[in-house]
Amino acid sequence: MATTTAYLRVSTDKQTLENQRNEILRFVNRKGIKVDKWVEEVVSGKVRDSDRKLGIILKKTRKGDTIIVSELSRLSRTLLDIMSIMHSLLEKGVTLYSVKESFCLADNINSKVILFAFGLAAAGCEAAKYHRKCDRDC
Repeated sequence: MATTTAYLRVSTDKQTLENQRNEILRFVNRKGIKVDKWVEEVVSGKVRDSDRKLGIILKKTRKGDTIIVSELSRLSRTLLDIMSIMHSLLEKGVTLYSVKESFCLADNINSKVILFAFGLAAAGCEAAKYHRKCDRDC
């Protein structure tokens, strides 16, 4: 049976999960989606997803499942990591909703094009980092 998981993350205990929860609640009420599981954690986005509760979610999701986040940055701090997570979900047939960006990643051509664009952006970011490093080292 397909499950819907809402994932909420803040970086420090001085931040609150309440805003994310409220955004997701408004979204699911508007869309008529039932959230089966709420997963919350206080951990830096710099920590690898495999070392966070997110890693468990990503391992356990199956085709037809749904993950909802308040915004894509809740998945990771780097574009490359976000892109990798999105690619993995797309390959598994998992739907990803990001409320703030009004974004839905599903098994359709639009999602594949968006993921390709993310890939280009990530490659551009990595190239820029490389060039900045080369400039410093020269």
